[in-house]
Formats: sequence, structure tokens, C-alpha cells
Amino acid sequence: MMQSSVNLRGLTWQEVELTGPATCDLEELEAYLSAFKVGGWVVEAEPPHWRWVLYMPCVGEWRARWEELLAGLAQLGVAARVRQNIVDEDWAECWKRYYHPLRFGRHLVVCPSWERATFQAAEGDKVLVLDPGMAFGTGSHATTALCLELLEKYLPQLHPPRLLDVGTGSGILALAAALLGVPQIVASDSDPVAVKVAQENCELNKLEDRIEILEFIGVPLDQGTFPVVCANLVASLLCRLSAPLAQALTPQGVLIASGIVLEREEEVVEAMAQEGLVVKERCLREGWVALVLGKKD
Repeated sequence: MMQSSVNLRGLTWQEVELTGPATCDLEELEAYLSAFKVGGWVVEAEPPHWRWVLYMPCVGEWRARWEELLAGLAQLGVAARVRQNIVDEDWAECWKRYYHPLRFGRHLVVCPSWERATFQAAEGDKVLVLDPGMAFGTGSHATTALCLELLEKYLPQLHPPRLLDVGTGSGILALAAALLGVPQIVASDSDPVAVKVAQENCELNKLEDRIEILEFIGVPLDQGTFPVVCANLVASLLCRLSAPLAQALTPQGVLIASGIVLEREEEVVEAMAQEGLVVKERCLREGWVALVLGKKD
């Protein structure tokens, strides 16, 4: 397992509130924040009176990055204000306001680490213990929830020996896949903070021997091909990575692609079609689309 050089202990983060008009392109905002590599964010309120809260690490040349971030947000018509500064040790306390055990499908449960001792699992439940840290992915967002439900549906049918999770964030999809029986998983993310958090969650669930976490930009094609690939990204990234995502799939493989706002679904479908991938299943929730794609017969 690759080790990240990021030391989160004692790190200070700015808690920043983002607001804007109902007409704001939230997928464009999400793509911008992902590319900028902020530490993570929470959707506190949905449109029309939407409100997001992001967390920016105060490390290195962070003041210059802060000014750059503000300039980019202004171009998108988004207002930002700093709520408070948070020391890393207080991060879990902040998450407790938002994050509680969540059930997906029939038996998959995502449980925050601070509620593990009190959570009562039902018979047959597969409980994934998660500390989100400063990385995206608790299952509360529709895009992640759809991926989890599709994994629970498809993995028992396919029995894949390997799985690739591109843009793993907190590691939630990779961990779910391991609990659902996949013996070997490669998970990658371009954000070193996400890599660190995903590693810690693997250790929390005692799954580090089955999941390899890579700090990697794009799709790690040097890892070979996979019968199942997960990519919970945004439409722009899915379009840009459509070729390597297709390359990473075995001939009969399945790509679970999510993070697609409804208005840009056709754009993603067309980009995938150019790489020989066709839609096998489509799921829609709260304006977000998840697609199951495979290669043409």
C-alpha cells in the first residue's frame, strides 16, 4: 500500500460557506473544487437556496491558494465566507452534526467510526465503518449512494476477482466492494489527503491486505484490466477519462459511472459510446445519474 506524505495531525482547516443563485451550475462548481483539491465539502442545503460548506487546509502556500480559490469562485458566481478555523483533532466532532449510520440496498450499512460501538446490525448486514476525514464520500450524497446500491446488485452476480475504484475519496466504494467479497481491489485518487484518509479507513476495517491505495492522477492503466471499474467523479472528468476507463475494462467488464448531473448525462453517454461503451442500466436520484456501462458485443 502506497503511503502518503501528508501529516494530518494538528492541521488547521478553514470552514468556508459557499452560496449563490439557484441558476448556479453546481456540477461546474463541484468539478472546480475537485480540480482545486480542497479538503472536502458538505451539501448543507439543496437548490434553490443551496449552501455548501468546504474545508481548505491551511498548509504551505495556502494564503495564495485561498486568493486563487476566491477568484475562481467569483467567476462561477459563488460567494464564499469563512465560518471558522478547525484543528484536525476537532474534525470528527464537526462531522457528527451531519453523519449517522446509513443503509444501502438490503444489507450494506455505512457506519461512522464514532457510532460503531452502539450500532445494532441486523442479520446479514455488512457493516462498513467509516471515518470520512477530509475526503469526499460518506454515502449521504446521491452519487455515492447509487454506486453502493449498484455494487450490492452486481458484485454477487459477477464474482469479480479484481475491482478498480477511480477517485476513491474516503475509500467507501473500495471498502464496500471488499465487504461484498471482491478479493483484490485497487483504489486511486489524485488528492494526497484522500489517499491518507482511505488508507486509515482500510485499517479501520482491517481490509488493508485486500485494498491497494494509489496516489495517481487519472486511471492507473499500469495495474492491468478489471472486470469491474467504479468511477464516481463528475461529468467533465468522466468524459475526459472515457478512453482510459474503457481501456481498464476487461472485454465483458462493467463500468459503474456516477457523479453525473442530469443535464450532462447525454454528454457522458456520447463520450463513452465513442470508446465502445454502451449503457446497460441507468439510475436517477435527486437530479444525479449513475450509469452501468459495458463494451459492445
